[in-house]
Formats: sequence, structure tokens, C-alpha cells
Amino acid sequence: MEKEAKFVQKTMEDTRQLIVEKGFRLLKLVDVLNTDGISRTKFFSYFGGFHDLIELVLRHEILQRYKYIQSRTKGIQEPSLLLKNIIAHRQQYISKNELLTRYYNEEKDLPRRFDGLKKAISSLETSLIRQLIQPLTASKREYMYLKEIILKNKQYEVSKNYPTVI
Repeated sequence: MEKEAKFVQKTMEDTRQLIVEKGFRLLKLVDVLNTDGISRTKFFSYFGGFHDLIELVLRHEILQRYKYIQSRTKGIQEPSLLLKNIIAHRQQYISKNELLTRYYNEEKDLPRRFDGLKKAISSLETSLIRQLIQPLTASKREYMYLKEIILKNKQYEVSKNYPTVI
């Protein structure tokens, strides 16, 4: 069991490095297979598919990011201060993480074969943002509004202790 866990972890780390070096568009399954010296059969039995592995690697990074943001914003009660901190920590984490920087820079230009990956990552982020801003939102409309501010890094100002897009 430990040997399998090490194999999965190493493959994820190697894939992460390959994505940073080559980018999402240029990375091919054969690159992962050659780097780790594994057969297609072993690869597919462990990861299901190429995009499944990429999603696993991204999910791991994004979950780490949101744990970090949550630890940095825990206990902040004022809505405008919480939003400001979430945005700042999200930007800071992305800018210091080569994989996430590459993903967000390439996301809009990725070919259709990445649509499932983009949808899965978007869904994950939506869920994690909901957890972070739950104390701020009374309605789904407010949640969607704040989510857009966070994800699109929109400029906002605070009026009556609530953020408004400028």
C-alpha cells in the first residue's frame, strides 16, 4: 500500500513539474509515461485517464490554496475585510505557485479537450469559495456576486459595510 501511495505521489509531482515546464496544451501522456517509466496499463489502472491525472494534480494544489486562505481569514467577521483578505491571499498564493499561475494564464485558451477539466476545477473553486464567504452571504445572488468579485479580481468599494463593484 505504501509503495502504491509513493508511486501516485511521485507521478503527481512529476506531472506537476511537466505542466510547469511544458504547459497544459503541449503536455502529452507519453511525457508522463516516459518521465516515470510506467506502462500505459499501469497508468490507466491508477489514474483512469490523462485528464484525470491533471485534474488530480490541480485539485491538490487548489485544496492547498484554500486551506491556506481559510487559515489566514479565520475569525474575520467584517464582510469587507474578509473579502479583501480572501482576494489578497488568493492572488498572492496563485502568483507564488507556478502551476496555478500557468493554469489561470492558459485556461481560456485551452482546447475543447480540456473542457471537462475546466468545468471540474470551476466547480471545485465554486464550492471552496462558498465555504469561505458563507458568513457574508444571505442569498444565492449575493454569493454569486461575491464569487465573481473574487474570481475575476474585480475592483470594488465598500458602502454600508458591503462590497460594490466599481
